[in-house]
Amino acid sequence: MLVEAVSDEGCSIGVRARTPGDPAACPGCGAASDNVHSYQHRTVTDLPIDGRTVRVRVQVRRSVCPTMGCRNTFREQVLGVLERYQRRTTRPITRDHGVPIL
Repeated sequence: MLVEAVSDEGCSIGVRARTPGDPAACPGCGAASDNVHSYQHRTVTDLPIDGRTVRVRVQVRRSVCPTMGCRNTFREQVLGVLERYQRRTTRPITRDHGVPIL
């Protein structure tokens, strides 16, 4: 992800980010596609900073799969950070002794 802006919103912190322009891999067949169908925004919550909520708004691409017979379009995923259907980033929350709280 590429962070474009960070803003102080009082009791929360806003982060605006986007995915890099690299071709995205189709989850159905694995073919790389740089043919963008549209853009979508996803908002997720990250770990708090200084007791304030961190909200990340990520612009992702919906691409067209180049393989005949495969799915028509797919939304790119940011593996290890933002995956399908998530409302929070994948970073574990740790407390006191470094034990992940999931």
